Amino acid sequence: MSMDVTATTTVDFSGDIQRRLTDAERKPLRKFQSDALAFITQQWRGWKYVGRPQGAPRNVSLAKWKGKIQSTEPGTIGMEITNAARSWDTGEPYVAQVERRRGEGSEADRLIGLVTRDLWPVTVDAMWAEIVKALNKPAKPQRLRRNTGSAPTVTAAPIIL
Repeated sequence: MSMDVTATTTVDFSGDIQRRLTDAERKPLRKFQSDALAFITQQWRGWKYVGRPQGAPRNVSLAKWKGKIQSTEPGTIGMEITNAARSWDTGEPYVAQVERRRGEGSEADRLIGLVTRDLWPVTVDAMWAEIVKALNKPAKPQRLRRNTGSAPTVTAAPIIL
C-alpha cells in the first residue's frame, strides 16, 4: 500500500469573534508553518539508501514537505502539512511508509504527531493572545447612518399587563 502524507490541524475561533482575522492574529500561524516545516525537514535526514543505484536521486522527499495555511475566517483556521514525493523507480507515493527501524512505524506520522503536540498549542495560544489584544484595543467611535426614510419605521406594540 502506498500513500501520500497529509495532516491538518485546525482551531475554531468563530464562537469568540465574528470578523476576519487581522494580520497580527495570523502572524503566529505563519510562524507555526515555518517552524513546523523546519522541524520536520531537520529531522527528515540520515536515511540509508540500501539497494538504490548510484545514480538514483536522493533526498527527494525532503524537498516535498509543504505547508498550506487557511486563516481568513475565524471558523476555518488551520494548516495542512503534506508530502507527495514519488518513488524514483515506480512513481508511487512512499513517504507514509518510511521507518527509521523496521517495525517502529511511520516516521512521518511520528514527526507530525510531535509538531501537533508541541508546536500547535503554542500557536493557538499566541493567536488567542493577539485576538484578545485586538478586542481590547480602543477604537475610533463609529458613526451610525441616520434613517433616510427609504425603509419603513418599525415600532413595537405596547405591552399590556
